[in-house]
Amino acid sequence: MTCSLGVPLIVIGSMNLTRTLARGDFSCPHCGRLQAYRLRARRPFLTVYLIPMIPLGDRERFVQCQQCRNRFDPAVLERDSPSTSRLTASNSSAAEAFEQQWLRAALLVVIEHGQMTEPEIAALQRIGTQLAHRPVEREELGQLCSSAYQNRISAKHYVQSVAHLWSDEQKQTVMQACFLAASIDGDLQPPQMELLQTLKQEMQLTDEEFQQAIEAAVELE
Repeated sequence: MTCSLGVPLIVIGSMNLTRTLARGDFSCPHCGRLQAYRLRARRPFLTVYLIPMIPLGDRERFVQCQQCRNRFDPAVLERDSPSTSRLTASNSSAAEAFEQQWLRAALLVVIEHGQMTEPEIAALQRIGTQLAHRPVEREELGQLCSSAYQNRISAKHYVQSVAHLWSDEQKQTVMQACFLAASIDGDLQPPQMELLQTLKQEMQLTDEEFQQAIEAAVELE
């Protein structure tokens, strides 16, 4: 292909390459039974003439049930393992991992209805700062948002994947973040209220624990 001046045009673009890393059986949270799964990795590449040349980011892994086709975080594969340990704040890496998890859960609540708006980005940054006690940069949110859109894991399925890692106190933090995210636009609408109830059930919170989390979140506003 050449331009009007006879100079060859270099066609540059991007594409996502997804490959299967492993196969096996797991207890699918959606199906409620043992199902076959594929552990897959997606990575964006810069392309030249449609040929992938340069990776543009890290690999994003997800688990896909072969029956219902829903996607889950890879942590779902450890959900039924008796040796799985909960995340604690006893070391910085565990604390950082948990921060990423509740922030991702909150972000997924926001994009449940579609694309994220500028006011929602600003609100998520504020929520992150309130709960993490540190500034949450747009770049961090952008990376999480890109991963969420590409991997297409819903808020419900994400919580199903990782809730087994959380202590009771951490579950309340996650619920606070999700409540604040659901109420970004003002009053909670029926879809947001239903989603919060679903997340409450997935985290096995009692009515009292749920109410305590909501009250703590309201105090932050």
